[in-house]
Amino acid sequence: MADFGPTLVLALAVIGFVSLRWASYWGRYQLAVLEWQENLFWCTVFGAGLFVYFRLCLLPFLPHRLYVPMDLLERVARVPAPASEPVDVVAWVKTYLPFPFSGSLLATLAVGVALGWVSRVRWTRVSSLRRVLVEHGGGLRNFLLDAGDEGAPVMLTMSNRKVYVGFVLAAPGLQKQEYVKILPTISGSRDDTTMRVVFTTPYTRAFEDIQRRQAGGEPVSATIDAFGIILPVDEIASACRFDAETYGRYFARSRMRLHGTGPADSCTPLMAGEE
Repeated sequence: MADFGPTLVLALAVIGFVSLRWASYWGRYQLAVLEWQENLFWCTVFGAGLFVYFRLCLLPFLPHRLYVPMDLLERVARVPAPASEPVDVVAWVKTYLPFPFSGSLLATLAVGVALGWVSRVRWTRVSSLRRVLVEHGGGLRNFLLDAGDEGAPVMLTMSNRKVYVGFVLAAPGLQKQEYVKILPTISGSRDDTTMRVVFTTPYTRAFEDIQRRQAGGEPVSATIDAFGIILPVDEIASACRFDAETYGRYFARSRMRLHGTGPADSCTPLMAGEE
């Protein structure tokens, strides 16, 4: 039995990992932000807790013999059953998994997976990601997630001084190398000397043209979604909400013609003397 100790610990760690990482959204995102040593520790603790709970609280109320039809056992386990009549599952497990606590470990795994799936009702994918982001994601990732949920335009300045204004289509997750996908409405760069933003590429004109052609029944090879840009989060130097009217009134060097803040809205510089 002493030689089985390390194997038992490893089995408990696997049970905890499957229950948390595969079955539960909340556990999946929590493990994503931890180092492997912390993952190993918490998976082992969770698996051990499930194992003790099953042995103390569930096992006394379960029948010592559980019979299932032979054909069902063959379909599920893909191992020939030894008889043509209903099979004793407990004896079958001991036959094919001849090591201590094999039945309890399999039952604990089933309980962990079931609990993980049930937890998805309370902690959905979105709510779990948001909860972990609030705790571990940092200000930038939370900012991009909020902007995406609210449909608010943002202005992102990259480390190479390229500037994008647009809408967050896909917020970054929790991995170290993460990306954000935006639908740009206008882009440019910052001046090398003054660091002022100089917009050079208005995408909204293309969006308006595509929408007009689609409304007229004309075939269009590129959709608006095809203009999405994927940017590495690590390369974002600064980020802020962007309001075209506020920018045009108070910060732009040239006056701006403003038409709302939607994906097909325009933000066009007015040339000198143009009204």
